[in-house]
Amino acid sequence: HILGQGNGLPSNFIEDIYEDRFGNLWVTTNNGLARYQRSENIFENYNKYGISGLISSITDDGDRSLLLGSDNGLIQYDRSNQHISRIKNIPENDRSLPSNDVRCLYKDRSGAIWTGTSKGICKINDEPDFPIYRNIPGDNNSLKYNNLSFIQADTTGNILWIGSGKSDIDRYDLNTQTFSHFQLRGNEGQLPSYINTGLLTQDKMLLVGTDTGLFKLDTKTGISEFFNFSSEKNIPLENIYTMLETNQGDIWFGILDKGLYRFDNKTGKFGHIPVSENNDKKDIFTNIKVLFEDSQNKIWMVFYQGGV
Repeated sequence: HILGQGNGLPSNFIEDIYEDRFGNLWVTTNNGLARYQRSENIFENYNKYGISGLISSITDDGDRSLLLGSDNGLIQYDRSNQHISRIKNIPENDRSLPSNDVRCLYKDRSGAIWTGTSKGICKINDEPDFPIYRNIPGDNNSLKYNNLSFIQADTTGNILWIGSGKSDIDRYDLNTQTFSHFQLRGNEGQLPSYINTGLLTQDKMLLVGTDTGLFKLDTKTGISEFFNFSSEKNIPLENIYTMLETNQGDIWFGILDKGLYRFDNKTGKFGHIPVSENNDKKDIFTNIKVLFEDSQNKIWMVFYQGGV
């Protein structure tokens, strides 16, 4: 940038660099946009088209327009006619841009534009579309509660199962956009105090880990009950914090202060899996927060304050 020069870089404070599908190199700054003209080795300043101020990020819509993140909304610049329009936050519209302070842009493989702002993220196709599902008092077709503990997707039925509140499970049908509500109850009517995690198994059984034990919810009837993989009463199933079903159908459990347990799908046995013999750090290896199976069928465990 050269002070007083009408063309060239609008500022030396560079925010982003982007090469479009035509080979044009674009540079965004804290005071506008420039295009690098390779043949002449110069920058063309786009302040003359009304693009000025902080331009944080840039991508294109796959057609004619550049999309620019700014501190005053999302700018659409139509390159064919040098026309500028803005997508901005509408306070009363939950589907609008979360904030006019746009920090970053990302185009995924489907062509959708993800927009990161100072107040959240939204996905843009032709226009912003990021609906928020929340509890609406008096409206049964909404979340039961806003404090969620897990979400599990039944992709075959286009259904979401959601742990909501102390003992409540929500079912959301994406086809009909309707909510159904269920309450976990033990065999004798016991209610848990809070839900930790949930797992929808391959055979469509919803397992829910709570402070009082493991529940099974029949996804067809909505009937729930206490559940145990073993007839032994001394196996601890209270405070299950994470569950994983492997590709082989085994189910793994991380239980607070108790460690790692597994239900073996082939043998039908349920038991404890020792993780470490290090007695000095026994408390670390008995608190597993996350279980994950990778594409090579290896099990990864995240320990509370103890690494992975």
